[in-house]
Amino acid sequence: MIPIIGKYRITYWNGITQHKTLISREVYDTEVKSIIEKANEIQSKMWETSKKNKKYGELDKELKRTIAPVKELGEYFIEGSPLYNSIDSGILILPDYKGLGGTISRNVTIKLI
Repeated sequence: MIPIIGKYRITYWNGITQHKTLISREVYDTEVKSIIEKANEIQSKMWETSKKNKKYGELDKELKRTIAPVKELGEYFIEGSPLYNSIDSGILILPDYKGLGGTISRNVTIKLI
């Protein structure tokens, strides 16, 4: 099981609400990232294998076992991310994305549940 810091309810400026799990940057870098990389390797092997091949089914089971700990987190965010940095201020500052016009600031409410 991947250790979590807490679960939060996030309400965005447009009224949409999400529930997300907060994890530490260290846990992301040492556990989650390696699980995702391993899952990507398995998926790559699956794409090279026919679905009719027995090996495909074995890879599918391995993928499900590998990714299960990350799926248990549900949607998550990481310490130091823009969402994390808005917990106290209530202002979500998104950096420039692909040259689309600079930073964007939006109001957001984040509460521990």
